[in-house]
Amino acid sequence: MTQQVTPKFGLYDYINSAINLKLDCIFIAIPKTGTTSVRKQIRQKGIPWIKNPHLNIAQARDLIYPHLLRTTLAKLNDSFPNKNFPTDDSIRRDSRRLFKRLFKFSAVRNPWARAASLYFRNEGIPMREKITFDQFCEQHCFASDTCRQPTLHNNQVDWLVDKTGTIIMDYVYK
Repeated sequence: MTQQVTPKFGLYDYINSAINLKLDCIFIAIPKTGTTSVRKQIRQKGIPWIKNPHLNIAQARDLIYPHLLRTTLAKLNDSFPNKNFPTDDSIRRDSRRLFKRLFKFSAVRNPWARAASLYFRNEGIPMREKITFDQFCEQHCFASDTCRQPTLHNNQVDWLVDKTGTIIMDYVYK
């Protein structure tokens, strides 16, 4: 691999709360599935490059390449002239290898209980004061649409799949 873990890059200390390179894992935190405790346990100190804690697995995967590109180019620029400058293809290959190596896990919840939790939530956009639960269920198009940073996923599985619909997680618990 061209680049190993670089904990700090520029103004930011880490990529995103979903990706912890020091622990070699990616945790996909689907809203209202009981993920707060796990997120606290794997939380990194500092400022994330991408603040939204609710990224899907494809979004998390796709952040690895620009991170490696930025950290690799910054590191090599410090050692100019450098005859071992990596190609874009090698950085992309390293990105795919790193993603494959990381342990990818998430949690899911009974959809009905999750919908009730979204409706009665205190954080995000509280809906219980605006519409009835029946109205909420009828209008509930996206599984994160009451979050401050909605990601427009219809179902929980949408967080866990690639563009072909294949689940690309190592472990999903209930």
